[in-house]
Amino acid sequence: MQLDGLFDKAPNRYQLSIAISQRALQIQQGSRPLVETKEKNPIAIALEEVSQGKIVIKSTAIA
Repeated sequence: MQLDGLFDKAPNRYQLSIAISQRALQIQQGSRPLVETKEKNPIAIALEEVSQGKIVIKSTAIA
């Protein structure tokens, strides 16, 4: 699994970890992975999805 540049995919590490955990939960609950992978771990699958640009993490502003 290539995770190079993963931190560049999100505005900050906190939002990256939240997005990955939420996507991993969706996968665990039955959502189909957006990437072809041999991985079985939902977190690893979510990491690959973000790494390959299948999941886009946007900044949320709090006013």
